[in-house]
Amino acid sequence: MGQGVHGKQIIAITLLFIFVITVGLGNFRAKQLAVDIVAARAYNAAQLLSASLDAAEIARITREPDEKDPYFLALRARMEEMLAEHELRGLFIVAKNEEFHWYYVVDGRGPEHPRYFPAGAVDDNIDDAMTERAVRGLDASERYAAGWSSARISAYEGIQDPAGEYIAVVGADYEAAPVTRFLYITKYAQIAVVCAGLFLYALFRLLAPRLGLAGK
Repeated sequence: MGQGVHGKQIIAITLLFIFVITVGLGNFRAKQLAVDIVAARAYNAAQLLSASLDAAEIARITREPDEKDPYFLALRARMEEMLAEHELRGLFIVAKNEEFHWYYVVDGRGPEHPRYFPAGAVDDNIDDAMTERAVRGLDASERYAAGWSSARISAYEGIQDPAGEYIAVVGADYEAAPVTRFLYITKYAQIAVVCAGLFLYALFRLLAPRLGLAGK
């Protein structure tokens, strides 16, 4: 009888272990799929903008940032439209200066936005690793960054001048807080299921002798 009870305990623990592993893998996969889908959306916007640019004009306003320039104004207006169309948090063009700092060529959020960067403004918070990849023509299509108060998914695409040299980078940021909240809710719901299962199993083990179910 004792061996039967011991065997049931091993089976229960094994099933619980398998359940926990399955839940963990499922949550990880859900996160990857969610991030991939949103990253593809941001990267698509970056590619669309990059493909629509006039290489010669971009090279010119990159060398000489001027917020009164007609091409700059037209481009910023187009980028503001794309922000709304693609539901992005940010859409911008940056380049690196002689001091190796990234500066804004065009910030698509517009001067009314509280975090707007004017042409030529340096931003040391730009993701240097991803922009460096993009300006070298390497893949920079996905970057997920999450903190306590915010989360974003970013994508970058390099911009070439008429000679084929990479001179600037298009960046697209997507607000990922809703995705992060969904993933956290899903994870905590799964943890709650595991805890409930453990509680019910412990309750059964406690009450089994009193109900005459021990060893059955």
